[in-house]
Amino acid sequence: MSGGEGDGETLEFTPTWVVAAVCPVIVALSLIAERFLHYGGKFLKKNQKPHYEALQKIKEELMLLGFISLLLTVRLLAEATVESQRKYPEPIAVPVRSTIHEIAAFFV
Repeated sequence: MSGGEGDGETLEFTPTWVVAAVCPVIVALSLIAERFLHYGGKFLKKNQKPHYEALQKIKEELMLLGFISLLLTVRLLAEATVESQRKYPEPIAVPVRSTIHEIAAFFV
């Protein structure tokens, strides 16, 4: 394929059950990685203090990276929403106030 472009399916056309099956796997892997870092930190705190401090700095950087990723995702979703509203603007509802006399005058 040429740089991610081509005949591949997009998320829009992916079946819902596939997305629903992949999301728990990603969450489970994240929880396993977090537990691994937690127990590794406990071990390093007892035995090797400098390595524990390095692990704490790595955790801080990962949290910062995750937060930046979240902000970028929210920004992209907001931009996509604004862009879709530009492409498909909703019609402006103009309030119509007509009385029976105005309607009758139209037919006369």
